Amino acid sequence: MAKYPDLPPILFIFNPNADLGQAYRREPGLLALVRELAGERVTWARTNHPGHGAHLAREAATKGFRRVVALGGDGTVHEVVNGLMHIPPDLRPELAVVPIGSGNDFAYALGVPPDPRAAVELALRGDAFPVDVAHYRDDRGREEFWDNTLGIGFDAVVTIRSLRHRRMRGFLRYLASVFETVLLDHRAVVGTWQQDEAEPEPVAFHMAVFGNGPREGGGFLVTPSADIHDGQLDFTRVAPISRWTMLRVIPDFLRGVQARRACVHTGRFRHLVLTSETPMYVHADGEVLADFDHPVHRVELRVIPHALRAVHGPGARADTR
Repeated sequence: MAKYPDLPPILFIFNPNADLGQAYRREPGLLALVRELAGERVTWARTNHPGHGAHLAREAATKGFRRVVALGGDGTVHEVVNGLMHIPPDLRPELAVVPIGSGNDFAYALGVPPDPRAAVELALRGDAFPVDVAHYRDDRGREEFWDNTLGIGFDAVVTIRSLRHRRMRGFLRYLASVFETVLLDHRAVVGTWQQDEAEPEPVAFHMAVFGNGPREGGGFLVTPSADIHDGQLDFTRVAPISRWTMLRVIPDFLRGVQARRACVHTGRFRHLVLTSETPMYVHADGEVLADFDHPVHRVELRVIPHALRAVHGPGARADTR
């Protein structure tokens, strides 16, 4: 008999390609665990192509699901969030995350434990609280929701390069891509920055990272003060600096102390328009939105306060309750 026989309808969306294509190996054990705990009260769906997670999540409300569980990495969560955000707010199911990816940074923001059994139990029985979601629009006509971080410049190039290192996993893959980017792609973005009600101002930077959550890359605290509940987005912007200085700044991001550097500027906003004379490369939640072949020159970011209800774990910040 299932441990939790009284659950509402819950949809598990499992991505077999998470963790650099290795997650499929864990499916039998995870499915057995879900059946042990919930029996037939949950539905198990498997993604089979890019964007499928968004499609499954978008259909969830019409099929009566009250909660959708993203079982994968940050890319899986990104897809599921984009699907849920196309459901009217009064019908939108709750979100839960079981982290089995290589970074699992949004799960970190939610305080979800890394242990699979603990994470599945939390997904089934945990309490959900309102969290913010952000929206992206560019001059190529692309629009996307994002839940954790978005990077432009250096940060995005690191993500682009990390996707090429298929033999490395987790934090090591991201760190190797950081050093590769310092050596090969040390270029500044030059343009204008318009934040909330302020007038546009000239800006130049090597990296601008925008955070709803505090961490990316499995260990880099890029926006350490970011709070997924406060109705704002944080940013960390690094002015044009030498390669040597960049190498000295990078370790600060591991401890979240980069704001002490004179070349680093931080702040918060609700709405931002960034235009550039130079090509901009962009990632959101580790998903590349503008690459070397398809750069953009205008980006608009906006926070949507308390857009979703998401299940929180014991590691979540105290102010979430």
